[in-house]
Amino acid sequence: MPLHRFFVPTGLYTPEDKTAIAEAVTKLYSNPPISLPPSYVVVLFIELEKGNFFSGGKAIDGMARITIEHTARNFAPDDAARKRSFMDRYEKVIAPFTKNRGINWEVTVVDTDVSSLELSSKISLIVGLNRSFSGT
Repeated sequence: MPLHRFFVPTGLYTPEDKTAIAEAVTKLYSNPPISLPPSYVVVLFIELEKGNFFSGGKAIDGMARITIEHTARNFAPDDAARKRSFMDRYEKVIAPFTKNRGINWEVTVVDTDVSSLELSSKISLIVGLNRSFSGT
């Protein structure tokens, strides 16, 4: 159940951009090799007003800070190749909205402990919660 948080300056992305980003990220996870149900993928846009986004102690504009939490499936701790493969695929997905527009970005992936996951009964029928990502 990947959770993506895009911390961005207000107005950096249009509503259409946000929809396109969410669809692209969802497709990355719902297609092989990951193959999660699309409803598991959550994308949030947290817009920060001017003067609320700092780097190096200075206010900046035009930066996207993206944090990803993986809960249902995590990378094996010692599988650097699979992690790098995922990051390469992720950066290709977001490139039309970051790199190709001259927007600086930073992405961090955190694998959380599935034992700390609590779900409502509506979505608790998840198969293989503690599986690692498969494929490259």
